[in-house]
Amino acid sequence: MLLDCPPDSGMTLTVDGTSVEMVQHEFIDFTGEVVTQGLLRGQAVRDFNVMSRRNTVQHRRGWKPIVSREWFRLGGTDWRVVHVAVGEAQLVGAAATRNVATGESLIVTGEDSLHLRGGAPGAQLVWAVFSPAA
Repeated sequence: MLLDCPPDSGMTLTVDGTSVEMVQHEFIDFTGEVVTQGLLRGQAVRDFNVMSRRNTVQHRRGWKPIVSREWFRLGGTDWRVVHVAVGEAQLVGAAATRNVATGESLIVTGEDSLHLRGGAPGAQLVWAVFSPAA
C-alpha cells in the first residue's frame, strides 16, 4: 500500500506479469512466491507491507483515518499492530496515556486491548491483526 506519494509520482507493481497501478491507501494482495517488480514513476514513494506465513498465521489489515478525539480500538487475543502514517494519536491505557507520532508503530499481544484516540490534527493509521491459521 502506498503511504506517501508526491504529485505526478507513483509506482507500478508487476505481479506475475500483470501490471497494477498502485493507488494511495489501497492494499494489493498477492502470495509471496509470485514474481513481483516495482517501477517508480517520478519521485520516491513510501509504502507499507503486511506479510504472514499463510500455513501458520493469517492476517487482516486496513487503513483508517481518524479525526481529533475519535476512537480506534483493536481488541482480542491476537497480535495487533498499528502504524501512525500521518498525524498523532494517544494510546490510552488503564495506567497512562502515551502520545504516538507520525512514523511510530505499536504492537499489542495477548488480552491487552489497543485503544487509540486521534490527536489534535487527527491521524491516518495502518493496522493489522495476526492470528493462528485455522
